[in-house]
Formats: sequence, C-alpha cells, structure tokens
Amino acid sequence: SSLATVEPLSRAEPSSPQALYTVADIYEGIGRLAVRQAQAQDNSALRRAESWKEARSWFERSAQAWRRIQNPGKISPSGFAAGDPRSATAGLALCDAALKKLNPSGALQVQR
Repeated sequence: SSLATVEPLSRAEPSSPQALYTVADIYEGIGRLAVRQAQAQDNSALRRAESWKEARSWFERSAQAWRRIQNPGKISPSGFAAGDPRSATAGLALCDAALKKLNPSGALQVQR
C-alpha cells in the first residue's frame, strides 16, 4: 500500500518532507472514513464509540506529522496540493465532542 511505502520515509531522520505531507494527508483521510463509520446510525453505541476512537487516533497521527513539517504550505515539495494542518485539529475536536456526547459520564475510556 502507499502508506506502507511512505511511512518509513516519514520516520527517517532526517525525514522526507514529501513523505510527511503524504502521511499527514493519508492519516487524515483514514480518520474521515472512520468518522463516516462512526456516524452510521445502524451501529451500536459501543461500535460508534470504537469508530470515534479510531478516527481520533488517525487525526492525532495526522496532527503529529503536520507538527514535524516546518512551515507547511498548501503545495507539497513535489508540487501537489496538500491538506491543511487545521483539518487534523478540527477532526480531533469533532471526535472528542462526539465521544463526550456518547459517554457523558466518562464510563468508556478514551485512549489518547
């Protein structure tokens, strides 16, 4: 997969700036897919909570990749349109709000 190819490059020291842009975008995309699954009303509350946690994990990975990019731009080093670090942050906030709504008492543990 693309992720399996680019992840090692993003973890290398020094890391590849293009690899960081790529993984940040891929992680965010996977997070958005998990959000869609979490929003499916035919899932149980437990399954929705698991999907929100999964989405949060992917958005956190995206945010971590973005933090490693110095002065991220709208265009990646290879000239491709890039995502926006604020999207990962917004995804985290969305997941946190949804998990809080599903679990107002804090009975379900949110892995961070």
